[in-house]
Amino acid sequence: MSPSTIYNHAALDKLRGSSSAILGVIVEFAAQEKFLINIGPNKAEKKPTVLVELGGYIGYSAIYFGEAMRQARRETQKDLRLWSLEFDPLIASIAMNLIELAGLSDIVKVICEELGLLKPGALVLADNILNPGASEFRYVRHHVDFQSWAVKGLIVPGDFEDELEVSRVQ
Repeated sequence: MSPSTIYNHAALDKLRGSSSAILGVIVEFAAQEKFLINIGPNKAEKKPTVLVELGGYIGYSAIYFGEAMRQARRETQKDLRLWSLEFDPLIASIAMNLIELAGLSDIVKVICEELGLLKPGALVLADNILNPGASEFRYVRHHVDFQSWAVKGLIVPGDFEDELEVSRVQ
């Protein structure tokens, strides 16, 4: 999916500043055009103020979680931060554009993975553990600095079982 899919959308004015509308267009594209690896609405976590994702892809999960964080913490929005760590500069630029369009650039920052930003209480989420497969990320389950667990989910279309690995920095 390229940014033009959204920027050329007939309802672009209605998308601007609306996280849910942008996510809807991405979900619609994934269902009708091409399967995308997105977190989907069934993998949310409890009200974190700091969240780190490894691999931002096109920004779907950053937009989803950024908006969820904003809604859950309306009274303390100044303390919210979602760090989306991405290696690929092209993918990072797509994510940054969509995050800006969604009005979440005050909360969500797309950066490189080598910066060492994890502090106690931070959550690290690894999506698509089973499909297409990132099971090697589960090494954090045995790391003394993390408390980790899996959240079951489905990938639609196709109804493939998947997991989101959630790790809290101790």
